[in-house]
Amino acid sequence: MVYRQHALEMPDADSAEPDRSLARLVVSGAHGANGAHGAPGGSGVGAGADGHPGGDASQARIGQSAGAIRVRLAPEAHEGDRALRLDAWLRGPDGASHERTEEIAFDEGGFIDLRARGGRGGDGGVGGDGGDGARGRRGANATRYSSGGNGGRGGDGGRGGNGTSGASGGSGGNVEVAVSGDDTHLLMLVRHDVRGGDGGVAGRNGRGGSGGAGGAGGSSHHWTTTESYRDANGNSRTRTRHHSNPGGSSGPSGSAGSPGRARLHDGADGPDGRFRISVHYADRVEAYPDRYRLRLVSFQHLCANRDGVYEPDERVEVRGLKVMNVGAMPTPHNHDVQLALESEGWVWPDRDAHLLLPRALGPGEIADVEGSLFFTIGDWTPDAPADAFAAADHIMQGAVLPAAHRAFEGYHGPEDPQGRFDVRFPVQASVLESLHSLAPGEAAKVRFAVRSVSARSFGHAGELGRELRFRLRPEGSELGPEHVTLHDDTGAALPWDEGWLLRIASLGPRETRSFEATLSFAPDAPFYRSARFRLSLELERPHRPEVRPVQLRDFEWRVARRYRRVEGCDLLLVTSHRTTREQIEAWERLAARLGLSVAIWDCSLEGHLDLRAELGAHVGGGSLLAHVSGGTVVILDAAIESAAGPARPHRLLDRDAIALMKTRDVSVAVIGGQEGDVDIVRWLMPDDASEPDARRESPAALRDSLAGLGDLHGQGELDVHEVCEVHHVGFFFEPPSEALLQRRAESLSRDLRDAYPNRRFVVSPRYAPEEVSSVGLVKRWRLGEIEVRTTLESARGRVVHVAD
Repeated sequence: MVYRQHALEMPDADSAEPDRSLARLVVSGAHGANGAHGAPGGSGVGAGADGHPGGDASQARIGQSAGAIRVRLAPEAHEGDRALRLDAWLRGPDGASHERTEEIAFDEGGFIDLRARGGRGGDGGVGGDGGDGARGRRGANATRYSSGGNGGRGGDGGRGGNGTSGASGGSGGNVEVAVSGDDTHLLMLVRHDVRGGDGGVAGRNGRGGSGGAGGAGGSSHHWTTTESYRDANGNSRTRTRHHSNPGGSSGPSGSAGSPGRARLHDGADGPDGRFRISVHYADRVEAYPDRYRLRLVSFQHLCANRDGVYEPDERVEVRGLKVMNVGAMPTPHNHDVQLALESEGWVWPDRDAHLLLPRALGPGEIADVEGSLFFTIGDWTPDAPADAFAAADHIMQGAVLPAAHRAFEGYHGPEDPQGRFDVRFPVQASVLESLHSLAPGEAAKVRFAVRSVSARSFGHAGELGRELRFRLRPEGSELGPEHVTLHDDTGAALPWDEGWLLRIASLGPRETRSFEATLSFAPDAPFYRSARFRLSLELERPHRPEVRPVQLRDFEWRVARRYRRVEGCDLLLVTSHRTTREQIEAWERLAARLGLSVAIWDCSLEGHLDLRAELGAHVGGGSLLAHVSGGTVVILDAAIESAAGPARPHRLLDRDAIALMKTRDVSVAVIGGQEGDVDIVRWLMPDDASEPDARRESPAALRDSLAGLGDLHGQGELDVHEVCEVHHVGFFFEPPSEALLQRRAESLSRDLRDAYPNRRFVVSPRYAPEEVSSVGLVKRWRLGEIEVRTTLESARGRVVHVAD
């Protein structure tokens, strides 16, 4: 979408910054100093010494109050440019005064900034953290004659220092702007700021120091003594005695220091200053707290033909504007305020068009603005088949004071629901409905409808007299007039190049009218070539006699081959209206190279893929399943159109047919689509929703129950669907895990694969841990269960999906 500048003359955004400062007068107060942080306390020195207290923070300083500004604005001649003279008197926050005079051009945007803001209060200081207590004295070691001494108590942590609160912000200053009664338009150039300074942020109290650890107890003492003695036989003997004195205990730790205790708070914001406008007339002076400001209260918009539909390239009227002065003084009595549409999105206003607001609109007054504004909705033409076009947009409006060369801020915004409108055409075409596949010599009806969403009638005989027609003709067709004929609703054959062109005399308000044609293929139409036609719905433009397309729809018919039975069929190729001649020929060449016989079943032409359905006598009776017994069904799985919407051909195989394929040794190959399109659960035997036939107490028991399976290839069938529980025995510190159950399932899967190579099993673990029993330190857990199911046999009915 292309966005454009304001419809009225405005400053060039590339030549200057519209938000810049033309002049900047500042008497704001200085920020207060932050409180100094307290020093941290030192740690205790010497065994058991206490930590030192943290230092207190100093007080923050309040923000400085702002000074004062008085300015007088007057127009000034300046070589044809818009200019003014500024005379200013300033008193700084320190009390010093000075004057200033400037000549300012204001053609290129920008503002005169008057700042008298209070200084920010200083942030409070942080109290110092208390020092840590020292470790306690070590106890004396034990000796032969005494036990060891206990360790001494650790030193206490130091107290945290007090923090300080944030300081208050300074007061805002006073700003006064003086103009004459004829120059109030110059107030649009002024921006002011007299807010009080923000309060400072509170500091925090210091943390108390950690208590010192108790001193270690003295070590124990061990010694031995040896003595001689004679035994009962008079022999000399010696013996050794072991002795010990215990060591001491560790001493108690010291107490942690307390944090600082100051009650802290953020500083208060400074009071706002005062802004004042003085308007000097010949006989009086009027004072106001703010200038005039405008807001769009309400409006209406109508499309030109009053049908309730806003279509591309249509004219729209905006009228009934109500504008309120939400400021504090009247708008200029001698200068116009212009109201115009913003040129954005789909809105293309008339160049230089505007309305005038009544002059001297008082504060709180609402003006009913006379006249209307007009814009043209941006144009749009379809370039490809699609649903009916629709877009949404907002009508945005602006107010400008040309004498000041400035727009009013906040006049109108995109959040206003009154400005919303939807862009669309008043007539729409439905999708074309027909059979997608036809055999040579066959014909099919093609139906569609044209619907009006308008409150008025269209067509050359309708209320608005606007031409309405449709054209259905070939577009990118592979087949030509020698093989395809289009007939209108009367049955008359239509010229190939012109197609069916029908003028709709009148389509009533919100009426839907259906149309029907017939398309036929010649008996010699080549297989798997297509005829593509395009429906173009066309409507005369709203304000000039030019008919244009407003919507395109396409439809494609393909020449399909009726099923012919092939004896000993090795390959049943399932095609659809998405299958091309090149694909058919490629498969036929591959089959010939492999020595395979091929039959073709077009599910779009035949209308189903029921392998069990009895076929007619013209193909020898029987079912498709019987015809392809021992062979392979290859499904070309490009998405097709069905009565239920887009679908994949493999979904046309029902559950019972999949089960019967095993009995006929039929394999399936699904070609196309994306990985994951084929839901493997749907092909499992038994199916996913069935209940297991048996529950075994362990994987070993399940293996034993399958011992009678043997190699069943060629010996009939035996479906298996059983569940076994899995338990785990271990010490209390060996809890169950999902990985353990997964390993048991993988082991069972390998055993089944080795024992029954011609069967295919799906092994699914389900983790659900539960404690069953415990004896002493040993526990028994139930890990969960493993489900085992057979599916199509690897030697008989294979299912293969080959993604794009």
